[in-house]
Amino acid sequence: MTSKKKLIALIVLGLLAAVNFLIMPYYYAGIVLLSIIALIGFSFVPAHGCGKKLKIKVSGGGNGTKAKPYEFVVRIKNESIVPVLSLNLSVITENMVTGEFQKEDITTTLGPKGKKKIWVKGSTQYAGSIRAYVDNVSVSDPMGIHQKALDFEADGNYDVFPQPVGVELSSDVFSCYNMESYRYSQKKKGNDPGEVHGIREYQRGDSPKTIHWKLSSKLGSVVVRELGFPVENDIMIMLDCNHLDSYEEADKKLNLFMSLSQELLSKGLLHSAGWFNHKENRFEKCDIRDDDELLSALSRIIKNRMVTSEESTIARFFVEDDIEKEHSQYLYVSYDNRDVERLMTYGQVRIYGQNEG
Repeated sequence: MTSKKKLIALIVLGLLAAVNFLIMPYYYAGIVLLSIIALIGFSFVPAHGCGKKLKIKVSGGGNGTKAKPYEFVVRIKNESIVPVLSLNLSVITENMVTGEFQKEDITTTLGPKGKKKIWVKGSTQYAGSIRAYVDNVSVSDPMGIHQKALDFEADGNYDVFPQPVGVELSSDVFSCYNMESYRYSQKKKGNDPGEVHGIREYQRGDSPKTIHWKLSSKLGSVVVRELGFPVENDIMIMLDCNHLDSYEEADKKLNLFMSLSQELLSKGLLHSAGWFNHKENRFEKCDIRDDDELLSALSRIIKNRMVTSEESTIARFFVEDDIEKEHSQYLYVSYDNRDVERLMTYGQVRIYGQNEG
């Protein structure tokens, strides 16, 4: 029975007691009537007089593997001397990549200055950051007649990383370096003396080899050349986050992304990673030069929802003006072929997804 129905039932009983008061001896009907009035009044006090000094915190942290149980702790503290006779809340655990979620409804009590810990456990078959948060928090009387909603923001994360799968990179990926066809980035500085990116004042730590001696003598101050960055062997792994048919598809794409990056690093090939961030509504890119940077990129990616969008990941890539687009190769992890031909005008494209892992 809902709180509203319970309150209506009590009011009806009160009216019946009032009628009885007119036809029965006053002391019998009066006892019933006063009892009902007292009950309604008593139910109002704990619902509206407590919960003002409640603190709720969700903690979990750490990381693990798929199918391994994870655990969150919901810590509740009543800093008031007024007891909380009935605290109601929902704890929701959600995979931030797939949107898969579980909900657990909890009802508990806290004494004056009381504390309580509630453990919430679960597991997932898919990679992604598991976010646990509280929702629908309210306090009420034990019968649930009066209820007051409370607003809390409390959450925690537990990261489930992808698992490597066997991938084979074409030999062309490792031999794409071409001495006769350098292209240089218009936005990215490098260390190639054959191309100058720009001129600036000398800073401590600059190599003496980059000093522009003639121009320095003319200007009366030391200036250096910013060297160009050759992009002929620059590889981007682009992860498609704008297409999702199933949780399994999302998981496979994450596994492939991680495996491709690890394979490139094992061959000594530095590369970059790109994906569309739906929460920030922008395309993101980061360089991956070692395992730590790969882990950092994955930590950001597994907190990003994969959804089917009207615009492809490639289309969103081209919208961002401040993202380098002159990569020699794009390893596109996707089950979506939209705008692939357009990407081919910028570099060689290989799609990973349909036939792998």
